[in-house]
Amino acid sequence: MSSFSSLNLGSRAIFAAQRGLDITGQNIANSATPGYSRQRVDQVAVGGPTVPAIWSKYDQAGGGVKVTGVSRMRDEFLEARARTAHQNLGELSESQKTYEAIERTIGEPSNTGLKQRMAEFWQSWSAAGNDLKSEAPRNVVVERGRAVATELNRIATTLEVQWNDTRSQLDANINDINKAAGDIATLNRAIRNNVINGLPANELADLRDLLVEKVTTLTGGTAERAADGVVNVKLGPGTNDYLVSGHESRTLVAVGSNDAVAHRTAAPVTPVGVEWAKDFDGTAMTGNALPAGAHSTLAAQLTTLNTTLPSYLDKLDTIAVTIATDVNTQQSGNWTVTGTQQVAGSPKLFTNGAGALPAGVRAAATLQFQGGPNDLAISTKNPTPAPPAVGALNGDNAKDMSALMSKADGADDKLRGLVVTLGVEAASVYRNQQAAANVAKTADDARDSVSGVSLNEEMTHLIQYQHSFAAAAKFITAVDATIESLLNMTR
Repeated sequence: MSSFSSLNLGSRAIFAAQRGLDITGQNIANSATPGYSRQRVDQVAVGGPTVPAIWSKYDQAGGGVKVTGVSRMRDEFLEARARTAHQNLGELSESQKTYEAIERTIGEPSNTGLKQRMAEFWQSWSAAGNDLKSEAPRNVVVERGRAVATELNRIATTLEVQWNDTRSQLDANINDINKAAGDIATLNRAIRNNVINGLPANELADLRDLLVEKVTTLTGGTAERAADGVVNVKLGPGTNDYLVSGHESRTLVAVGSNDAVAHRTAAPVTPVGVEWAKDFDGTAMTGNALPAGAHSTLAAQLTTLNTTLPSYLDKLDTIAVTIATDVNTQQSGNWTVTGTQQVAGSPKLFTNGAGALPAGVRAAATLQFQGGPNDLAISTKNPTPAPPAVGALNGDNAKDMSALMSKADGADDKLRGLVVTLGVEAASVYRNQQAAANVAKTADDARDSVSGVSLNEEMTHLIQYQHSFAAAAKFITAVDATIESLLNMTR
């Protein structure tokens, strides 16, 4: 190797060390950037010529080093594993939010909740039966009855508000998905162009993969690697189920009612769903878009809207109908303190606000307690009998009314069943969410061990490249001095 060839070898070493310092600096600068994958310089040793000469041979040490590119440190298997873990975590976290809100609304066990309101209502009947001459205990019954109706109204309407909020969040998530899908398609185009033209695309790929994980977590879809660095997002098993294909994307839309009252009172009830909206070319599409059985945030929200919240609203309606039926039935045929016999149908204490017995959908939300202290059937006998009737005012019916608190399959029994069911289901979701969070953390740690930036490792690389640069510079200085010595020998 000639002395001038040695200068070329040194310049290549200088360039490689400088490139390594630059990439190390890029890694350090983005150590806290979400979705960033650490990069490394790809370099190979430059050897002798591969074609042998006829009259001579190459007997030099080599041509130095050559930088062939910059690679992203990614493991596709760990990426897929992390996406799956985050899909499960997204579904369970959304379910946990739902049950936490339901538990806050029902608020049991509590000294101020529905159970306490109902207990005070039944106890007030017992007090009214023990004090027949005073109107005050009967006024307490009226106020306690109104408190029960008000609490049922509050719980039911709050759950309906939660339904409306979840429906709005579903729309917001779908808008995010559509925007992210369009951005993924745009980035796919840019990455493909850069790859074809030999330009860097690592940072673009990081941004694209971050959006892909967001979309797959929300929808439960899968990511498929294609040629030239492109990633497609698929939502189902069919060939026509791609949300993103190359540089094109489709859009989704939520279908079904966007109001809890309209949703529950519709006949028949149409489930809320997610369907295709527009094809790649902008034409309208139809059909279910979410993969069947897939775990995702949207799947949890649809379960909340179509199953979880309607189920608890139905249970509240059953409680409202039960307490109204039991109280109004116990009223029937018995006597008030003024000598009025309460016959079936008039007057009712618990009504739907229009004088009728509450029944069916929204019974809990519309329940009202009507009537005053003199409308309460306290006695089983006429307090003012006329011959030949024989009777005297007693508090037996008030005591029978109080005993409804312990009635099998009564309103209190149904409320206990609701609270137990809520506790069991919520505890199961909480446990599963914690397990999914641990799985996701393990998957993230495994992924970060490959693609994450370690500042300790980067500092080691920084020292390594710094010493390589200094050594290469010293090598060039030594060659330069050698050449100068040779030149001076001829003088």
